[in-house]
Amino acid sequence: MLKPAVAALSAVALSAAAIFFADSLHPVWWLMWLAPLPVLLLAQRLKALPLLGAAFLAWAIGHLNLVSYYRIVQIPYPIITLAVTAPAALFGLAVLLYRFLLLRGHALAAAAAFASFWTLCQYLIEYSGGSYGDLAYTQMDCLPLLQLASVTGMSGITFIVMFIPASAAAAVTTRANRALLAVTAAVLVAVFGFGIARLGGDSDDDPTVVVGMVVSDLKENLLPEKPGEASRLLRQYAEEAVKLGRRGARIILLPEMAAVVTPDHIEELDQLFGQAARAANARILVPIIHPLPEGRRNEARLYDATGRLEATYWKHHLVPVLEDRTRPGTEMAILRDPRSTLGIEICRDMDFVPLARRYGREGVGLLLVPAWDFVVDDWLHSRMAFMRGVENGFHIARLAKQGRMTLLDTRGRVRTERHSNAAPFSTLLAPVGLQAQPTLYTRWGDWFIGVLAVLLVASLASGLRRRSAP
Repeated sequence: MLKPAVAALSAVALSAAAIFFADSLHPVWWLMWLAPLPVLLLAQRLKALPLLGAAFLAWAIGHLNLVSYYRIVQIPYPIITLAVTAPAALFGLAVLLYRFLLLRGHALAAAAAFASFWTLCQYLIEYSGGSYGDLAYTQMDCLPLLQLASVTGMSGITFIVMFIPASAAAAVTTRANRALLAVTAAVLVAVFGFGIARLGGDSDDDPTVVVGMVVSDLKENLLPEKPGEASRLLRQYAEEAVKLGRRGARIILLPEMAAVVTPDHIEELDQLFGQAARAANARILVPIIHPLPEGRRNEARLYDATGRLEATYWKHHLVPVLEDRTRPGTEMAILRDPRSTLGIEICRDMDFVPLARRYGREGVGLLLVPAWDFVVDDWLHSRMAFMRGVENGFHIARLAKQGRMTLLDTRGRVRTERHSNAAPFSTLLAPVGLQAQPTLYTRWGDWFIGVLAVLLVASLASGLRRRSAP
């Protein structure tokens, strides 16, 4: 048997390596199921303080993989330090809680408390700051598990991801292995059985619409601010939109912040895209930066097929530092017609669960999402947005500058996808569904958080009664 110090260093190395690849900009989903295991296996061998240190180091070292990304998005170093160390400290506390219950002979309670504590902490952190960093996003390539979000939201997925390694570690290190393995197997069968059934339960007869997307990632086209440069690019976008309309697109998207359009040029913009929408016989969504006397707006203007300005949407959740001069919006944009109910969000809005759920409760079947990514995060940020579709049963058309153009269905399956980096313009043309698929999560919200709170209290209460040593 390895000496405690050697075992601790080995566990730190193994867990950190797994976390490095499992919780990254393009996660390896199954590694997340293994990542906590080496540290948890030490719960009975190490004293509390060394175990806390091992857990903290494993989580913190594993998440150094994201530091360069944080700098790309201009997060200050003090915030980066907090983003790495605070979750590591919570992981350490969760491992200590697991150890406490395990040593008192409550193996199942230890696994349940470990997973519940972590999930509840994540939920509280995300309540106001957005859902970036939730472990549920590491599972976006595991479609059967992903379907659980339609019932419990992300909390159910996060709980499973943490409960399985905790129960496996407890089964290996205690005499309660048969009961634990039976419970674990039952949970996995129920979750994956539901997921497989839901993936096979949607209809191919649902109505669809052909969506067109156009974006330019050329440096001079990323965000032209001078009126002449903005007008030149917007005319080019209008021409490309008309081409997509003539090829069959009925909804056409441009990327977030296509250009800066000042108030004295807004009428020119409306005329340009009103004419383009009529020529294309399609709705056209035109996102711009609109400087107004009360402050800049990150705005999306939707023109209907007659050329009328049908809706204006202002981005709700702005990117810290990068959008400090921009004022947030507060209203949703919902468009109803006999065939469909459409909604609009912009980029980071999709990181926030409550706004998407409001759209789900309004029966939105297709959400239009212009965005601007940072190249390296194109996979992760697009998949974070897709989680909202699974939770609330709507299809998503997401177009990201310096990212991906993607259409997906209500189950989180990518139907069509293309990178935005073709020059001078990247385009996509494909059908996407319109029919909403109501979910329990849309109706009940975060009910599972209440279940986890009760489960955590019950697990802790069981720890007051010591059983025979495992």
